[in-house]
Amino acid sequence: MRRAAVYIRVSTEEQHVENQMTVLREYASRNELNIVETYQEEESAWRGGRQHELARLMRDAQRGRFTVVLIWALDRLSREGPLAILTRIHTLGFHGVDLISMQEPWTEARLLEDTQRWADHAGPFPDTVTLEDVQEAVASMRENQERQEKFW
Repeated sequence: MRRAAVYIRVSTEEQHVENQMTVLREYASRNELNIVETYQEEESAWRGGRQHELARLMRDAQRGRFTVVLIWALDRLSREGPLAILTRIHTLGFHGVDLISMQEPWTEARLLEDTQRWADHAGPFPDTVTLEDVQEAVASMRENQERQEKFW
């Protein structure tokens, strides 16, 4: 059973931690993941540098406390744009940690490998990278890989 961490961030009074936690626990149970730690923040990500629980999660990832992080949506990691999100995903991957988002199902399929391959082939990042850009690049890589596998 893989060790999992859960990261939850709510930023308004209308959002509730329990809503995210219920879905994340159910996912962990269905996929035989053992939740070893929960990181919870109740503040806006726009207040840069104040995501203390996210910083603790990143330190614990480096220490090998878990091998997968479950989140409600990628925007829980940052509101600074796709590059900041991809940087965090890459950092987690560097430490052997996968990230799975409930709102972005494409994160379940070899996210670490695909993100690294995309970053290696993309060259320098443009000033803005949208989530759609990343999804298109990952889909393209998968198609190329499938063609190569059929060839060999």
